[in-house]
Amino acid sequence: MTNFGQLTGCPPFCMPDFTPNPASTINSSGVVGGVSFGYNQQLRVIGLPLLVGAEGFALFGSNSTSISGIPGTGGIAPPAVMANDNTTVRFGNEYGILGKIGMVVYPFHAPMLIAFNGGIGFQNVNTTLNCTATGACGSNGLGSSALTTSKTLTGSLVGAEVSMPLVNVPVLGMGASWLPGGTIGFQYLHGSFGNSTTTMGMPSQIQIAANQRVTTNNYMATLRIPIFQQR
Repeated sequence: MTNFGQLTGCPPFCMPDFTPNPASTINSSGVVGGVSFGYNQQLRVIGLPLLVGAEGFALFGSNSTSISGIPGTGGIAPPAVMANDNTTVRFGNEYGILGKIGMVVYPFHAPMLIAFNGGIGFQNVNTTLNCTATGACGSNGLGSSALTTSKTLTGSLVGAEVSMPLVNVPVLGMGASWLPGGTIGFQYLHGSFGNSTTTMGMPSQIQIAANQRVTTNNYMATLRIPIFQQR
């Protein structure tokens, strides 16, 4: 998160601060679960057996990380005072629509799908700037403030996946039943949600304009079960 400007109004002894602000990066990680629905079709293009498809997915869960201080408040408070404030970023649910193109290869005589994915994603992000009475707000004669914003950002998704058929794997509780057409695999998706500018607070107290650049990396184990198959 980069704060590109800040305005504080605390008359008569505080002037607005428009000095350049340092960048600060917040990294957060956690476990999510989700579902996806899609359609795949085998095609032959220039003699090559390709698989093309489309799918939509939803990932549910959240994770958050806090850092000491509020990036960009160095113009109105010394470092020791800024350390009493904190910034929290929480990543919420993510949704997306993907296109897929891939090919089946046969390493060790076993079929394996290698595919590339790309599409559009929607990521929920919550940011809270806690300006405390013992931090930047208090040192400027202001009461504590919790500046909060929540946005669902739109961005691009790119990635790849590898999957193999479920061969000779019985369904739990169903004896000798099997999953024809099912696959297990691994999928990686990188999301780039660009820059989002948010202004929080009031000029009469403390107001911070934050320029946030958000990226995500999803590493997913996948289990796919066909609803229907076209023969």
